[in-house]
Amino acid sequence: MRKFAISAYILSNTISAVNIDHEVLITATREKQNIQELDQNPGKVNKEEIAFIKAKHPSDITNRVSGVHVNVTNGEGHMTAIRQPMSTSPVYLFLEDGVPIRSTGFFNHNALYETNITQSRGVEVFKGPSSSLYGSDAVAGTINVLTTEPLWRDETKMGVEFGSDNRWKTLFENHSFTDNAALVSTFNFLKTDGYREGTDFERVTGNIRWDHFLNDNTKAKTVLSYSNIDQATAGSSRVNESDYFNRPETNYTPISYRKVQALRISTNVEKELDNKTVSNTYYFRDNSMSMLPNWSLSYDPNEYTTQNHSFGYMFKVKKDNLSNDGKFIFGLDFDFSPGSRVQNKVTATKVNGIYTSYTSGAVQYDYDVNYTGLSGYLHYENRPFSNKKFKTISGLRADFSSYDYENHLSTLTTGTHMRPASTKVNFDHLSPKFGLVYQINDSSSWYTNYNHGFRVPSESQLFRQGRSVNTIDLDAIKVNSTELGYRKKFEKLVFNTNVYHMVKNDDILSYRDAANNRFVQNAGKTKHKGFEIDFTYNMDKKFSFDGAFSHSKHYFVNWSPKPTVSYANNEQSSAPRTIGFLALNYQNDNTKYSLEWSHLGDYFTNDDNTMKYSGHNLLNLRSKIELSKSKALFFQVSNLLDKKYANAVTGKTSGNEYAPGASRSFNVGYEVKF
Repeated sequence: MRKFAISAYILSNTISAVNIDHEVLITATREKQNIQELDQNPGKVNKEEIAFIKAKHPSDITNRVSGVHVNVTNGEGHMTAIRQPMSTSPVYLFLEDGVPIRSTGFFNHNALYETNITQSRGVEVFKGPSSSLYGSDAVAGTINVLTTEPLWRDETKMGVEFGSDNRWKTLFENHSFTDNAALVSTFNFLKTDGYREGTDFERVTGNIRWDHFLNDNTKAKTVLSYSNIDQATAGSSRVNESDYFNRPETNYTPISYRKVQALRISTNVEKELDNKTVSNTYYFRDNSMSMLPNWSLSYDPNEYTTQNHSFGYMFKVKKDNLSNDGKFIFGLDFDFSPGSRVQNKVTATKVNGIYTSYTSGAVQYDYDVNYTGLSGYLHYENRPFSNKKFKTISGLRADFSSYDYENHLSTLTTGTHMRPASTKVNFDHLSPKFGLVYQINDSSSWYTNYNHGFRVPSESQLFRQGRSVNTIDLDAIKVNSTELGYRKKFEKLVFNTNVYHMVKNDDILSYRDAANNRFVQNAGKTKHKGFEIDFTYNMDKKFSFDGAFSHSKHYFVNWSPKPTVSYANNEQSSAPRTIGFLALNYQNDNTKYSLEWSHLGDYFTNDDNTMKYSGHNLLNLRSKIELSKSKALFFQVSNLLDKKYANAVTGKTSGNEYAPGASRSFNVGYEVKF
C-alpha cells in the first residue's frame, strides 16, 4: 500500500508541473480529466508556479489565466471579473477541493481570502456557467482551490517574508506518513500596515489534510481549513482626483473594519469497483463576519454581523467504459445552512472630509434565515462515431432550494430600512448543457458548448429590504452561454483559444418609478462576448514565455433605472475590454527569474458612458535562488516602474473617484526544508 501511495504522488506531481500542455488534469466534471477531452478552456496555475510566485494577494495567481481579472480592495480582499465587469455581484462560485467555500445564501465576494491559496497545490478557473454540475452561483466563473497533498514522506518546510509597508509573513508546512495514511499541515500568518492610511491587516490561515487508504480500493480524505482575518479596511474606498495624484495614501474611511472567521471540515470517501467509482463527501462549515462597510458611510451608515453554519453531503457515482467509450456521472448534493444577520445604525463623525469616529445605535435588522438546497445531476460523455474523433458531452441538473426567514423585529412597510414579515421563499431550476469535442489528431482539437447557469438571490438581497417596496418576490438570474474553442500543440508552443457569447436575463435591477418609489426587480438584460487565448512558448531549455490575453465587450440590452433613463446599448461600467498577462522566464539549475507584464485596458466608469479610466500596464520582477537542495532565497519587486494606477474607478458628477493601487514595493523571503 505504501509503494502504491508514493507512486501515485510522483505521478500526480509530474503531471501538475505542466501548464496548458496535453497532460494537465482538470476537475471540470468533479473528476480529474485530461484537458484535451474538455469542451471548455479552463485555466490552471499549478503548485510549482504558486510556490515561485509567493503571492501577496490572490490576484497574483488568478490573473495569469486569460479573461480573468481579480483586483485588490484591501488586504487580500478582492472583486472579480470573469466574463463580467469588475463587481461584488454574486455570480461566481468559489470551491476548495470541489466543495463550496460558502453556502449559496451567504455569498462573500472576498471568499478567496478564506482559503490558503498561497500554499495550495493548484488553482483551477472555469470560465462561464457551470450550473449543470454545481448549481446556483456558477454563473460567470468558478474558482477551485486545491489543497496541498501529503508527500508520503517526512518533511518540514518553513519560510519567512519581509516587505514594504511593514509586511511580514511566516509559513509552515509539515508532512508525515505511515504505511496506509499520510498527513500534511500548512499554516501561514500575515501582518501588514497596508499601503494606505488606516489599512493594517492581520490574517492567519491553514489546512490540515489526512489521506487514508481504508483498503485496496477505498480511500478517504479529510480536510480541515481555518482562516481568521482582522483588517482596518479602506476596501475599494475612492478618493478624488486631486488626492489620487498627490496623496494616494489618503483614506477617507479609516473607521471601517472587517473581521472574518471561517472554519471548514470535509471528509471524502471514494471506492473503486471495477469500472465504477462511488464517492461520498460530508462537510461542515462555520462562517462569521462583522463589519462596518466603508462604501455606505455617506448614505446608509451601519455595522452588521452575519453568521451561518452549514451541514452538507455530496454523493457521486461515476461509471466508465460504457458503449462508445462512454462515461456516466450521477450525483446528489444537499446543503442545510442556518444563519443570521444583525445590523445596527451608525452615527459617524466626519472632520475635513474624513470619517474619524462613530457610535452604534438602533437595531435595523435582526433575523434568522435557514437556507436548504437539494440537487441532482446527470453527466454523460460518449464517442458516437466509429473513428472516435468526436466526443459528445451532455448534462442536466435539477435544483430545489428554499429560505426559511424569521424576523425578530417588527414588520416595517415604510422608511429607509423596511423589513418583510417572516416568510418562506422557494426556488427550483433546471440547468442543461451540451458540448462537442473534435480531436483532429494527438496535438490539436476543436470544441464547442452550450451552458445554462443561474443564481438564486442571496439572503441580503431578499430580506435586507432597505428602501425597496418589495424584495422577497425576486427570482433567480439566468445565463445562456455558447463557446467555440481550439487547442494546438507544436514542438515549442502550446496554446488554447476560444470565443464566447453570453446573455444574462432577469438580472436584479434597482428601479425608481415616477413617484420615486424604489423597486428591486428582475428587469435587467446584458450581453457579454469575447475572445481569450492562453499560451506557453519554450524558446530553449532556459527561456520561456507564458501569456494570457482577452478582448471582451459587456453591454446593456435592457437596463432602465428610471422611467426617463435607459442604458440600452451602452457598455457596462467597470468592464475593461482588454486584459493581458505576459511573463518572460529564465531558469537554470538553481536560479529562476521572471519579468511579468500585467495589462488592464480602459473602461467606462459610469453607465452613461461619459467618463473613462485609461487603464494601466504594470511590470513585476520575481526571482528565486536555490542556495542548496534545502534552502532558497526569494526576491520580488511589484510595480517595478512605480506607475500610478487605480484598482477601481467610479464616475461621479464631480468627476472620477479612484481606489489607488500600491506604489513600487519590495518583498524578500527565505525558505528552508528538512
